[in-house]
Parts: sequence; structure tokens; C-alpha cells
Amino acid sequence: CRDAIDGPCVLGKLACRVESAAAAQPLSRSRLLYITSLPPPDMTILVVGASSQIGYFLLHRLRRDGQPVLALSRQPAAAGDPLLRWQQGAIEALAPMQGLAAVVSFGPLQGLGQWLQRQQHAPAPVLVATSSMSILTKASSAQPAERAVVEQLQRGEALVQAQCQRLGMRWTILRPT
Repeated sequence: CRDAIDGPCVLGKLACRVESAAAAQPLSRSRLLYITSLPPPDMTILVVGASSQIGYFLLHRLRRDGQPVLALSRQPAAAGDPLLRWQQGAIEALAPMQGLAAVVSFGPLQGLGQWLQRQQHAPAPVLVATSSMSILTKASSAQPAERAVVEQLQRGEALVQAQCQRLGMRWTILRPT
């Protein structure tokens, strides 16, 4: 995905808002670019949070399309598949990498940002990560715990964005509702 849309979109059945590095503000529908093909079949996609609800379905689709995947999850590996390499653990503990087709993360933004901080070179040309619409909808909450979550999300998004810019990576952050 090279760009994203402003406003609601659908990724599978996931309703979300999208912001992109391509603009300081969300993009308009007229600037929507569609994913037309997967990366070359010899390039691996890193999927962080591979056993999450969204990760599970993305893995299925990537494997169906013959795309090599490095799946990272805190959960044990699923059944063996030659296109799927499974690594159990947290993103913060993953060694620096290079030569990936893309990084897709459904895990904690802060951990992803910390992993990117340790990179000397971009691990992939593009990164897609999920955050939460709570960053907007709960920013003025009367509940201190909800405002703390918003602050954590804001710090995580800012760190990921800064590291992607430092590494010259295109990035997209999805905010599911």
C-alpha cells in the first residue's frame, strides 16, 4: 500500500481511519491508491502479532497467495507451513533485520518503535501498523485511565513515525474502531 484514505475504510471487516506519511494530514479519497499486487514471492513479509484476530486472517491470505511470511507472536507456532516461519516472542526482543518486503504490525506501537530504533537500515520499504481510534475518541475522557491509554498510543505512534522517517520507510497507521 503506497497511500491511504481519509475517513472510514474497510480492511477485511475492519473499520478504521488511516493516516499516512505521504501527507501531513489524512489523504482524500481522490488520492487513494489500491494494492494491485503482492511483493515478489522471494521477499518475506514480517507480521507482528501474527496470532491476533487480524494477524490470523492476514497470515491465511498471504500463505494462500504464496507469500513468504515471518510470523512473530507471543503465542506458540501453529501447524507447520513451508511459507511460514514462526518466531515466538515480543517485537522488542527481535534482532534487527533487512531485506523484508514489508512490516505489518498488530502489536504494541511502543515495542515496534523501540525495535525500529535499533535498526541501522530500514528493515523494509514500507510499514503498516494498527493503533486505535481511542486516540481521538477518548482524548477528553473524564477517566484518567482512558487518558493514559491515549497518551501511550500517542507516544507509540510518534515513535513509529519518527523512526520510519529516520529510516526512509513509508508508513501507514490504521486506527480501528
